[in-house]
Amino acid sequence: MRTAGGHYVLSLAPGLLVWSVPSTFRWFSAGCMILHPSADPTGAADLLVELFDRQPWLRYQRECLEALMEPAEASPV
Repeated sequence: MRTAGGHYVLSLAPGLLVWSVPSTFRWFSAGCMILHPSADPTGAADLLVELFDRQPWLRYQRECLEALMEPAEASPV
């Protein structure tokens, strides 16, 4: 979603938003704002995966999303 200020916001899970502002990704973790350079999206993704793995409610969200991304089994009919 694009905000009125021209920033982008991505909702990864209930309560977890990632903002993309000029040159920085930012999100909150354990009450602290995390800042990561937007020139390193892979590094930001790695940090977010770690966050998902440490938080049981986020880990469950990740498992559900991964299950949705798996190819469907071929129908026997």
